[in-house]
Amino acid sequence: MKKKILLPYFLFLSFIFSETYDDRFLVYINNSFTDFELNKTKEFSNNIELNQFLENNRVEKIVKWLPHANEKDQDGLIFLNRFYVLKLEKKSDMLDSLLSEV
Repeated sequence: MKKKILLPYFLFLSFIFSETYDDRFLVYINNSFTDFELNKTKEFSNNIELNQFLENNRVEKIVKWLPHANEKDQDGLIFLNRFYVLKLEKKSDMLDSLLSEV
């Protein structure tokens, strides 16, 4: 009985004190891109279209959201190792328009 009462309370607290960012967002790379890789050189990745989008929208860097997730970490057809954080060069008022494009 006490667990049922405490769980909503802890969820509420975690929501209130969670971190939010206005200079980055999370993206999922579709499973159809089987050979997707991040590059450590000037290019962001091995996907030309994605690189052009990132350059055009002043994305500073792209990093794995869960760096230790592997191809076996999944929920149905969603693989946790395919989520990436796109960090913008600075706070952007264009974030809403960027999200509508993706």
